[in-house]
Amino acid sequence: MPGTKLVFLLAILAAGSIGGVLPLRRSLASNALLSRGNALAAGIFLGAGWMHMLPEAAHDWRQLTGNAEWA
Repeated sequence: MPGTKLVFLLAILAAGSIGGVLPLRRSLASNALLSRGNALAAGIFLGAGWMHMLPEAAHDWRQLTGNAEWA
């Protein structure tokens, strides 16, 4: 089991390093592609954050309103 963790640790380290160095090696002509990639990543992170918070927010809302129907 510790060997598997080490393999995954090295794989994550390698992927992160490649992902960090890749934009530095790109030419300035691909700035639009990098900008779109950043926007896509931001959207993914925002969507994941909202989906993570949604069940707890719905539960708290039901507690505050007493299960009243709004629409």
